[in-house]
Amino acid sequence: MRSRVETADAAFIRLLQEDTGGNPLFTLTLLEAIGRARPALLPTSPQQLPLPPYLLCLVRERMQSLSPRAAELLKAAAVTREGLSLHELQHLTGLETLVILEALDELLGSQLVDEDPDSDRIRVPVGFVRRAVTSMISQTRRRHLLSSLEAVRTTGGAICS
Repeated sequence: MRSRVETADAAFIRLLQEDTGGNPLFTLTLLEAIGRARPALLPTSPQQLPLPPYLLCLVRERMQSLSPRAAELLKAAAVTREGLSLHELQHLTGLETLVILEALDELLGSQLVDEDPDSDRIRVPVGFVRRAVTSMISQTRRRHLLSSLEAVRTTGGAICS
């Protein structure tokens, strides 16, 4: 890392670790994109990181192999860093529990999501995957998912958008 970016501090290294899942190939791809962009300052947040075409294509290709239900759950899970519970997925998607569980099994097999063993939340752990997935949905849909999620979390699911 330091041979590529001499000014890399611990915060920048953590940002890259979170965005690439620690995968060296993905890290190098991202570092090359940052180098091509030649920013005056290193990115300090995921929003400032570039999304290289290679990584975007990789995620799109993986998504194309998913069923429509699994892709829908992936899009919902990608809008929040902390992930979603089964209860929240039910309210956001309107899908029945068994349908969600089958789609989740498919998503877990794709390795695009994981389960947080402490909270039973389904999450997209790799930052560039989250950014790529959310770049494929409209801002209106992202806002709707986030506001619906906030409503579910605030009311405990008493309302359904």
